[in-house]
Amino acid sequence: MPRPPTERGAPTAESASLQTAADESRKARDTTTQRTVESLPPLALAYGATWLAAERGIAAPCDDELLELTGYSSHSSPNKIFRQLQRRGLVVARGFQRGRQVEVIAIGKSTAPPQCQVSHWRHRARGNGRG
Repeated sequence: MPRPPTERGAPTAESASLQTAADESRKARDTTTQRTVESLPPLALAYGATWLAAERGIAAPCDDELLELTGYSSHSSPNKIFRQLQRRGLVVARGFQRGRQVEVIAIGKSTAPPQCQVSHWRHRARGNGRG
């Protein structure tokens, strides 16, 4: 049931204009944040996403997520990004057959390991006479 205009808490013209101003301010802030994120270098975006995943204890961003985030189109780019981050001493990444686990050195936390923790074929010991 709507409140009469004189009752406390009832909407007034002043509260409507304040709400409009707050909405416009929120939209401007969101637009500024979006422009700021878009202007960051891809390496910083990937590092930030990995940092956040480690902080929350969730899985590291997958290749498709990194491609979308960075705007790259080559499927080799996510691996190159993590190699660059490792060379700079920012992260330690362990590759698995389907995903990776990344430790962010600055906070000493790791992302959650992928569900499939089978070693990547490049890192398996050769055997069975295939020497």
